[in-house]
Amino acid sequence: MIGCDDMAFPRINRLSYQFFLLSAVVLLSSFVVKGGAFGGAWTSYPPLSASGAYNLTPVGAMLWLLAVALEFVAFLLGGINFTVTVMNSRAPGMKMFDIPIVVWMIVLASIIFMASVGPLIAGAIMLLFDQTMSTGFYDPARGGDPLLWQHLFWFFGHPEVYVVLLPAMGVVAEILAVFARKKLFGYKTILYTAWAVGVLSFVVWAHHQFVAGIDPRMANIFSVTTLLISIPIGEMIFFTSPRSTAARSG
Repeated sequence: MIGCDDMAFPRINRLSYQFFLLSAVVLLSSFVVKGGAFGGAWTSYPPLSASGAYNLTPVGAMLWLLAVALEFVAFLLGGINFTVTVMNSRAPGMKMFDIPIVVWMIVLASIIFMASVGPLIAGAIMLLFDQTMSTGFYDPARGGDPLLWQHLFWFFGHPEVYVVLLPAMGVVAEILAVFARKKLFGYKTILYTAWAVGVLSFVVWAHHQFVAGIDPRMANIFSVTTLLISIPIGEMIFFTSPRSTAARSG
């Protein structure tokens, strides 16, 4: 879509797929070990996830964390490749505002992922140490804090929502524009609001923790940011809706 023959780093592109394949193999292998696959719930909240005595899947938990770590490596390599390719390997004459909106959305999703995944990787390492080395990062009895995992998890988990959503919205926008046989209506507005969504996605994570006992003053702040992020999302949906495209076609 941007006129290049291949990714900027073809070998890294292959390596990212190989890491992803390896992560899938490790994850699937956790279903056949003693005790079965990880039983610490999809959000992996301690203390359930931090102790084999609670989740009853000590080996499955370790394999699950290893699979997630390998998957993150694959995604980081892919994200770097996507971003560098779009920035440096565009066809001659293709300016920044000539890039198809779906490609912009993929780049934005890659940047959001790379900026948000670091704290979760650190949290996952600490969780692995709690599981295998009897540390107490998330154990209150040993000076740890189970809420720490929730913050690290959701700091990544909420931006991840938009890592999934934005490319899908870019696909929808491209399809509507193509079948309306017109240029995308509000291209720059969609792009600016997408960047606004990306920035705001980093300051809304704690609304997933309102029942966890966080400071009520912080709950007020995160309530406001949660309402704010609906504004650029609503703007994007308006400009990519069939009605907007039809109006432009008329």
